[in-house]
Amino acid sequence: EYEAPVRRLVTEKGRVAGVQMEGDGSVRGAGHVIVAVAPSAAALLMPEELEEQRRFFDSVIYSPFPMPVFFLDRPLSGEVWSYFGDPKMKRTFQFALDEHSKVPEMSPSGKAVLTAWSGHPMTLDLMDLPDDEIIDKAREDLEFIVPGFSDWIEETAMVRHSFGIARYPVGAYRRVLDFLEQAKRLEGVSFVSDLFGGCYMEAAMGTAADAVRRVCGWGGTA
Repeated sequence: EYEAPVRRLVTEKGRVAGVQMEGDGSVRGAGHVIVAVAPSAAALLMPEELEEQRRFFDSVIYSPFPMPVFFLDRPLSGEVWSYFGDPKMKRTFQFALDEHSKVPEMSPSGKAVLTAWSGHPMTLDLMDLPDDEIIDKAREDLEFIVPGFSDWIEETAMVRHSFGIARYPVGAYRRVLDFLEQAKRLEGVSFVSDLFGGCYMEAAMGTAADAVRRVCGWGGTA
């Protein structure tokens, strides 16, 4: 059910039994709840009985980043979809992906679509800048990576990721593994996130598959 904010998970007899809705405070029962939101949002959903899980989600640090997108008037090399700059130059935007070359179905026109990727900690200062300043900076940096591309731009766009990539300081992987082991013993709830396997889509899909297996194996309904 879209546009239905949840206030918190509800527990009953030691297991998660549903959710409390934000709007009217009503409780929706469920045989199994799958939590698939950003860690900071997941922390707010944890009831007192899941205080340890709340502390874990609260401890996760994400690097936000704005992503300029450049729609070009032509294709680039079909054999290359990742363009990296020289790390010694220490530019804000360090590499670009040609989304058409990577996934042609995303760009039926056959034209290149370049997304500009910035690096931590430079990304922290970008989020407060207006779109046009960020786009201009990305265009300047990407000229060193894909010379001449500025003359091929048909259109630009901006996507702002508040939760871009999880940061993994020393000890973080141990905490993730411990959390996953504890989560296996929780009844009525599973957690889905890219956080648990390397902060990319493949990891999120893996944890989603694990959650579905738990639901199907228990025999309840999500």
